[in-house]
Amino acid sequence: MILVLVDCGLRLAELLNIRMSNIDMQQQLLKVDGKTGERVVRFGSTTAKALFRYMKSRQALNGHSDELWITGDGTALKDSSVETLFIKLSKKTGIAVHQHLLRHTFATLWLKNGGDSLMLQRLLGHTTLMITNRYCQAVGCYDAVEAHKRFSPVDNIKI
Repeated sequence: MILVLVDCGLRLAELLNIRMSNIDMQQQLLKVDGKTGERVVRFGSTTAKALFRYMKSRQALNGHSDELWITGDGTALKDSSVETLFIKLSKKTGIAVHQHLLRHTFATLWLKNGGDSLMLQRLLGHTTLMITNRYCQAVGCYDAVEAHKRFSPVDNIKI
């Protein structure tokens, strides 16, 4: 679940609304229905392997349910259950973890890895670039600090 969130940048409701019929394992695609409508997102090979293992184990619980994320008794996972999982994970690791932080991590890493803001807007399901630009500005600040380490005018004076 965490890999899907980080790899696809989904909102919690989008994650929980994924159906088995919305997954294309061959093309590594998910059809998600979010607050701005339906869109298709891709997941990487590492996520595909983990998702395949999860899907194989979930068959033993309830192979007939179309919901992707189910509990041990085969019922659909609710947002409150996911939030509880994140609280437990945060306490266990000492690292604050929540769904929106993983969405932010997706966007930040996308940009740091060279992805462009227009594609990021589409992947996140933003209707305008205004929201997406918040991520761009945040990454830009970090990049500027890193660039200064290499290009400091004073540090680069040859005496």
